Amino acid sequence: MKSKSVFFLPAFAECEKGIRRRFVADMLRRVSPKNVKIPWLSSRGASLFIFLLALSIVGAQYSFAQTSSSKAENFTILVDDFNKGITYNSLGGKNQGDEELPGGCVPSFTVPPVSTRGLTGHSLKLDYNVTIKGSFSFYYTLLGAQQGETKSMVPLNLEGYDYLSFWVMSPLENLNFKIFLYQDQDDDGEMILGRDISSTVKLPTYYNYQPDRIGKWQKVVIPLEDFGTIYDFTKMLELAFTFESRAVENEGTLFVDDILFGKGLKKALEVDKTLPFVAPYGGTLKSDNAALTQESILSDKNNISVEAPSRDQESRLESVRFEYSPDKGLTWHTIATDYDLNDNVYTVEWDAKGLNEKLAYSLRAVSCSILGEEAFGEPVVNLHIER
Repeated sequence: MKSKSVFFLPAFAECEKGIRRRFVADMLRRVSPKNVKIPWLSSRGASLFIFLLALSIVGAQYSFAQTSSSKAENFTILVDDFNKGITYNSLGGKNQGDEELPGGCVPSFTVPPVSTRGLTGHSLKLDYNVTIKGSFSFYYTLLGAQQGETKSMVPLNLEGYDYLSFWVMSPLENLNFKIFLYQDQDDDGEMILGRDISSTVKLPTYYNYQPDRIGKWQKVVIPLEDFGTIYDFTKMLELAFTFESRAVENEGTLFVDDILFGKGLKKALEVDKTLPFVAPYGGTLKSDNAALTQESILSDKNNISVEAPSRDQESRLESVRFEYSPDKGLTWHTIATDYDLNDNVYTVEWDAKGLNEKLAYSLRAVSCSILGEEAFGEPVVNLHIER
C-alpha cells in the first residue's frame, strides 16, 4: 500500500509541518410575589398560586421563543464559494490537494473574470494528472474547523439535509471522478481511514453530459441517500474528489464552485416540470429600503433587497442571487447570494467601492433552483454611483 502526502501550493497556501498523511488507496472503499395580593388565599396558598402563575408565564414565553426560532430554518449549509481565495472553507475546515507521484492534483484559485462563475470572487481550479497506470490523486475539504493540537473537529450535522450540490466546468468530454463523504465512527473528531466510514459515488451518474455545455458551468446534485454506507449523517467529517487513472482523459483542469448541502430535493423533484420556475417579483428591487428606479443613485455600500417566493411558496427554490451589469446587460457579475428562504424578502450588501462611477449600471435578482434552473427578475437600468 502506498501512502501519499498532502500539500498546499505556495500560491495556494503554505503547507503545515507535520500534516497527516492519507492512505488514499483505502478511499477506493439552549412576577414577583411581593407585588401580587390575593386576599382569598392564605399566605402559603398565595405563594404557591403566584409560583404556578409565574411558571406558566415563563413556560408560555419559552414556548413562544421556541416557536419563533423554529421558523428560521436553515435550508442550506454552504461549504465553500471560494470567493475569499483562501485554503479554509466557509465552515473553517482546511482545503488541500495531493502531490506525490504517481498522480497529482494541484488546487489554486481563478483570477476573475477568467473561468470564474459569476465573473467575480474566485472559483476553485484543480489541475490533475493521473496518466500513470494505477495512479490516483485527490482534493479534499474538512467539514469543520480543527481544534487544538489534536487537530480533531466537531463533525458536521447533516440531519434533515438530503442533497450535496456543486457547480463544475471542464473542457473535457468525458469528465469523470469520484465524490467521497466520510463519517466519524469512533467519535474522535478526526478522519482515520480504516476506522471511520467512507462512501463514494461516481460523477457521471449525476453529470448531464451535453456537447453544447462543454466549457460551461453545470450543476451537479447528488442525493445524500446515494452515499449508501453512511448511516449517521450527524457525524460528517470530510468531502473529497478523487481522480483515478482510466483509459482516456487522465489529465486535465476542472473548475468547481458553490459546494453546499441542502434540504428539499425530494419535494423539488415532485414538482410538475411544466410549471414555470418563479422569478423575483418585478418592481421590488430596493436599496436601503428605497425603491430602485431608472436613474437612481447608489453609494459605495448599499443594502440591496428584492421580493421573491419563499421556500413554502416555491419548493424548488434554493437561493436568490443579485447581479449587476456594467455594459447594459451584455455581461452580469455576481454581487452576492441570499440562501435564507424563510420569507419573501431577500437582502445582500453590495460594496460598489471599486466600480467606475462614470458608468451606468443595471441591477437584477435571479431565482436559483435546487436543480440548477434560473429565473431572471426584471432589471433596473441606468443606475449611477456617487461618492
